Amino acid sequence: MKNAICISLGGSVIHNGDSYNIGFLKRFSNLIKGYKDKKFVIVTGGGPVSRSIISQAKEITGNNYLLDSLAISITKINALVVSELFEGCSYVESIKDAIATLERSKIVVMGGLIPGITTDTVSVLACEALRGKLLINVSSNGFIYSNSPGSKNAKRFFNTTYDLLIERADKADMRQPGTNFIFDSIASRLAKRSGIVLKFVNAEVEEIRKAIEGKRHNGTTVR
Repeated sequence: MKNAICISLGGSVIHNGDSYNIGFLKRFSNLIKGYKDKKFVIVTGGGPVSRSIISQAKEITGNNYLLDSLAISITKINALVVSELFEGCSYVESIKDAIATLERSKIVVMGGLIPGITTDTVSVLACEALRGKLLINVSSNGFIYSNSPGSKNAKRFFNTTYDLLIERADKADMRQPGTNFIFDSIASRLAKRSGIVLKFVNAEVEEIRKAIEGKRHNGTTVR
């Protein structure tokens, strides 16, 4: 589906603290509903709520499969909530269902799939399956940096390569439940192998619009 765009909607923008970020979610949904000639797969993350639950659950269990499963449950709850913002939108639980549903629907929303695989990877896999070439990652930070964002010499990039993204991802992605990073290393490699353009953007709806329409936006483009 050449007109299908995948959006990885981070939990950091879905939630505002321990509450849903209702204002942003309504503005975001109005933007997406305005595109009559495009189809969207929206993959929701878990964000701070998932990390909080994982942190508490670690006091009870060290089973990483279980901890990941808890996080996935939160992403699915988020997907159900977000899907309610779109009339005629379908919530799905597999990439296969997303493909089939988009034949008759304009928007599908899904959360995580299996333990050990982040929603970053789910969104790239969905993009690959749909033969899409654009994935927009919406999070609280729209830039890839040369070093950790808080470090003294960190430089932010408006444009960069898959290889640099992979290098940065490898330093942050420890494959541990609840780890917070800009994009995971598996997803970065999958995007490279299929030539999927990644656009990182923050929760400014106007910047998301620019990213969708191929205009310069305030964030990093990876290709």
